[in-house]
This record gives sequence, structure tokens and C-alpha cells, in this order.
Amino acid sequence: MNWPILKLLLRDWPPLFSRGIAGTAAGLILAGIAVWRGESLLLPRHIVPRLLFASFTNVFAWMGCAAVALKTLTIGEGALVVYTMPIWATLFAWPILGIRPTLRDAAALLLGLAGLAR
Repeated sequence: MNWPILKLLLRDWPPLFSRGIAGTAAGLILAGIAVWRGESLLLPRHIVPRLLFASFTNVFAWMGCAAVALKTLTIGEGALVVYTMPIWATLFAWPILGIRPTLRDAAALLLGLAGLAR
């Protein structure tokens, strides 16, 4: 339901604002659940820079770019790009990071591509 709802929100709200509201609400809900369960929200200082980088690339870049893309793509096209991201990440990891796919990775890629070909 995420993509159709987001497409409706984008009729009235700017892309980054709509994703920012959703991300903030989700963060507050998760923090509330953690506090309710008695879990600490304090982080060790040494992981804060990596966490901020991961948060920026995952939340802002991923969610923001996906929302901007939905301004020009249909829901089906947007979902196809988003849900095939693990395939693209595996394929790009080889030439960019030098991480060769294992046999299990290749099998997963074939299954993912078979699902797309259907």
C-alpha cells in the first residue's frame, strides 16, 4: 500500500516533505516502541558517524529520490525499480567494489531476474 498512498500524497505535497513526514512519524513510533520495551536509545559515540552516513544514504537519498521519481513514473514503474534494487546492487558491487558474486548470489540473481521476466 506504500506506493499508491505515496503517489496520492505527491498530488498535494512536495516529494521530500511527504517522505520527511513519513520518516519522522516512523522514527517516533519506533523510538516509542523501544522506550516502551525498556530499551535504551543511547548510542556509543564511535558508531554515530557511520550511523549518520547510513541514515543519509538510506533515508534521505533512497526515500527522497524514490519520491521524486514517482512524480514522473507510474506506480508500477516505481515499484519495479525499487524492488529490483537488490539485483542492481549485486550487479554493481562486482565492477565498483570488486565483490564477485558467489554461487548463492548468482542463484538469487537468476531467481530475481526470472521473476521479472514473467
